[in-house]
Amino acid sequence: MKKKIHWIKLLIDIAVWVVAAWLFIFIRFVGHQGELYAPWDPSLVLNGRVLSQTSSALGLFVGVTYYLAEKLFGRTFASKMSYGKLITLKSLTFFSVYVIGISIINARVYISAHYEFQFYDWLNRFFTPRLIVLLAYLLVLTVMINFIKQMNLKIGPGNLAKLMTGKYHKPTRSEKIFMFLDLKSSTTIAEKLGDIKHSRLLQDCFYDLSIVTEYKAEIYQYVGDEVVLIWSPKTGILDNNCLRAYFAFSDKLLSRESYYTSNYGLVPFFKAGMNIGNITIAEVGIIKREIAYHGDTINTAARIQGMCNEYDAELLISGALRDRLINYDEYKISLIGDIPLKGKNIASKIFDVKEKYSQKN
Repeated sequence: MKKKIHWIKLLIDIAVWVVAAWLFIFIRFVGHQGELYAPWDPSLVLNGRVLSQTSSALGLFVGVTYYLAEKLFGRTFASKMSYGKLITLKSLTFFSVYVIGISIINARVYISAHYEFQFYDWLNRFFTPRLIVLLAYLLVLTVMINFIKQMNLKIGPGNLAKLMTGKYHKPTRSEKIFMFLDLKSSTTIAEKLGDIKHSRLLQDCFYDLSIVTEYKAEIYQYVGDEVVLIWSPKTGILDNNCLRAYFAFSDKLLSRESYYTSNYGLVPFFKAGMNIGNITIAEVGIIKREIAYHGDTINTAARIQGMCNEYDAELLISGALRDRLINYDEYKISLIGDIPLKGKNIASKIFDVKEKYSQKN
């Protein structure tokens, strides 16, 4: 699953930059009269075949470079830097790599044409007005792409496209799986650590929460020390992604036990409640616009999570979700009973979920 996600991201980056390279060719050269010369080597005449090969190769090079640089930056910088600094640093780093890459390619072309390398002659041929236009285009595009990517992370992957296309401008009914995650003993922890240190703890926990994206989860919102996750039924039920995400997150926190203990004197533990059902999705707000979810399904998931302390449970799910699961041999799912939930007139079947082969059990 993880490798597939990385391959998809790589292909998307390559596709974006190949299209960007073709767009540059279109803007710069379509309708041009007379012979065309390469921006990086005025002695190289460009025809249709050379243009197509060059733009595709440039797009491939930049796309792969962009992807590798993104992996190199990783989420470490993202968690420690502001959006403005991160966009600036990434853009300048990528741009520097592009200049170095184009310089190397140009030097090889120069040597193949002149058989020996003469630095000042190569420099005069390299830094031409045409090349400066190309580099300016790459710089502007890099800043724009980094900005869009950061905004996409800011409001949640995929939500930017939904807002731009107006997918939920009119309220829409849809079926979703909701998980409410809440830090256990949060009040006690906050009193022990103090406000600043408690906030840092939550930052670290929510940093580790990024692992749930490997299980197709969408992070809807953070509310204090609580997080709301969402799946479509198709992706959430497939391979028990909605259950696996919770236990993967718990295991991630345990794997960093030494870090949390040394920095906070404790290992955080999150309890969770889940439900599936129809909800309404709508674009709300004018000054601050976002995609909001409304419906009893959400309230029920929150109420179920609230029962975890009473039944000393890690993960509780509704009967509706239990009935939709297909193959769950790796889990022990036990009926707690028909439980009256706060604000509901009818009792709901609640199930406790545990991993069969977990070291915790």
